[in-house]
Amino acid sequence: MEHQESKRLMLAFDPGYLRKAGKHTPGVGYYWSGVAGAAKSGLEIADIAAVDPDACTAYHLEAM
Repeated sequence: MEHQESKRLMLAFDPGYLRKAGKHTPGVGYYWSGVAGAAKSGLEIADIAAVDPDACTAYHLEAM
């Protein structure tokens, strides 16, 4: 990110889930899917990215 010429950068947070049907994976539960409009079984994830609106790009920084 240090080498970008853009003057505007922002951080974005995008919660989501990974579909998972197993019963032995720690953290498996039901999480809301806005796309499906329903609770789905899986693992919850959170993604943080640096967004450059001038270049229309986003750089993944961290997933939890």
